[in-house]
Amino acid sequence: MRFPNCSKPGPEPLLIGLTGGIATGKSTVLAMFRELGAETLSADDIARDLMRPGAELHNAVVQAFGCQYLLPTGEIDRGKLAHLIFTNPDARQRLDAITHPPILKQMAGRVAQLRASGRQGPFVLEIPLLYEANARSMVHRVVLVASEHATQIARLKQRTHWPDSRIHAAIASQMPLSQKLPLADWVIWNDGSLQETQRQVRNVWEEITGSR
Repeated sequence: MRFPNCSKPGPEPLLIGLTGGIATGKSTVLAMFRELGAETLSADDIARDLMRPGAELHNAVVQAFGCQYLLPTGEIDRGKLAHLIFTNPDARQRLDAITHPPILKQMAGRVAQLRASGRQGPFVLEIPLLYEANARSMVHRVVLVASEHATQIARLKQRTHWPDSRIHAAIASQMPLSQKLPLADWVIWNDGSLQETQRQVRNVWEEITGSR
């Protein structure tokens, strides 16, 4: 005889949104949270998945912007597309409208899968454009990774070798960090050594896990 499942559902997992500006070190901080035992998900990783040739967003982006944004391999030329959206606000809004909803839907689905597998979190969700994409309601608390403006510029120069005009346009395309700071529950300043950043991450993680 089969009986109905009358067990009570487990507690809702704590969802922590990890966000920040471009080149503030969000991925580095996400990896540190993972090392401390957090379940982690990255919107950028999901976006790469959905933009692989033949996938949902790949086709939508090519339809919207044309085959000139494809590499010979058929993959999206992310560098060329980045140049467009950082210099053309209309193109950026069009790309955001195409990509944000399916990426956030996929992330919510993956959180549900983690819960179904028995993992109760806390889950740290790296969503670079958490505020710009109006995704704040997806998470319970927010960790902001911040850096001084000069640090962002230096990192982008080292990482991309872009001209100064594109670097400044990329930073200006996002909501200013000064506006995000008062909205965050925790701020991790990532201008110093890795050890200093790790110390801050550990302190935040202890607060997160101690609050459950």
